[in-house]
Amino acid sequence: MHPPSTSNQKKPQDLFLVCGLQSLGQHCVAVIKEYDVKVSAIDDVQPEHWEVPEVPSLLEKLIIGDCRQPSVLEQAGISQCRSILLVTRNERINIEAAFAARRLNPHVRLIVRSDKQNFNKLLWENLGNFVAFEPTHLSAHAFALTALGSEAIGYFTLEGQLLQVIKHQIQAKDGWCNGKPVHRLNLTTRRILSHTPASSNPLKELFGWNPEAEVQVGDTLVYIDVAYDLALSEQHRKYHNQKWQWQQFIQGITAKNLKEKIAQFWQSYYQSQNQIRRIATIYAITVILLWLAGIVLYRLYFPHITLQEAFYATAVLLLGGYGDLFGGVEFSSQSEPSDQMPWWLRLFSLGLTLIGQAFVGVLYALLTDALVTSRFHFFNSHPPVPQNNHVVIIGLNRLGQRVAALLQELNQPLVGIHTTTLDQNTLPDIPLIVGNPTKALT
Repeated sequence: MHPPSTSNQKKPQDLFLVCGLQSLGQHCVAVIKEYDVKVSAIDDVQPEHWEVPEVPSLLEKLIIGDCRQPSVLEQAGISQCRSILLVTRNERINIEAAFAARRLNPHVRLIVRSDKQNFNKLLWENLGNFVAFEPTHLSAHAFALTALGSEAIGYFTLEGQLLQVIKHQIQAKDGWCNGKPVHRLNLTTRRILSHTPASSNPLKELFGWNPEAEVQVGDTLVYIDVAYDLALSEQHRKYHNQKWQWQQFIQGITAKNLKEKIAQFWQSYYQSQNQIRRIATIYAITVILLWLAGIVLYRLYFPHITLQEAFYATAVLLLGGYGDLFGGVEFSSQSEPSDQMPWWLRLFSLGLTLIGQAFVGVLYALLTDALVTSRFHFFNSHPPVPQNNHVVIIGLNRLGQRVAALLQELNQPLVGIHTTTLDQNTLPDIPLIVGNPTKALT
């Protein structure tokens, strides 16, 4: 027997079959049709609601039946299909239909909606030309990259090197719009993928851009860039932005708006610190001001004492030593009795002692809080909550866990909030707060 001639073999056609016309299936039809190919669909019932209204007009055929039945698949043209998308909400139906489609067409590409990772790997090994996705997992990368707040629209690892895909719109302050052609922007660590002028259609320019075109303000560049650590590079960008904003803040201070600038600074600090630390900061500033005021007043009223004596006398009062100075003991080396001190200065001294004692109480509260927190972290298997520049993930279900895993790969500090306790082996390297998400945010 002679092998069949390749000229007699059927050429694969641009026919795609979508099984399941719920929300995901309808959007799949709309997206595939944008590539100007033929799309047919199978659903067990006639859809009553079209989330994408134009889907009925986009379909070559709509077969009502069970996509697991060979007769239904043949009616839909499975033998001429390039790919079949099995996206019903029942994973068992999807997998059974995948077996049926493979028997009828050994070359069709199987795209299955399923989150059984181990089973999907087994199916890939046995069926071939098979891929499985879970829709909720597909959005994990989008959530993770958006959380970083960068221009990265994707990333991947190649030979152990992290690469990021950047979409950047040229600004006037960029150093790229200096009359250089696009191809000269390529470096050993950067490769331009597309250049879209501000006045062009992005779809037309995706593959047909001109490498000799000059980069102008408003143009959009998509390029691959080497990034050893995407999260750290983003933190560096934030650091420079914060530094620039701080410089702008300092330069913008004038005699007229000084009070307003101080109020803005205090408000931003007030919002970024917890309550105990805010109180401690207020007390510390108050104590320092009273300390300086005490030194000045005692030096003015007792000019014969040294600056050092006034300094230590005020410190003794702040530490609760009112009785040591005014309990019948003379105040100065010149034997001037303390009872000759005016009443307002005595009252001020008493106020120093009361405020100093209150400040000591606040310090004890801070130490107690730190010790209790450290003791809690010692018994808690999860690490402590980071203080700033971290991402909070509310809801550590399958999608949340996937987003957390992706951000961990980028060394991004995280905090997870979940209503119930997770298994100890689930994300043990991120801080976890269990409870009401609204209350846990603070």
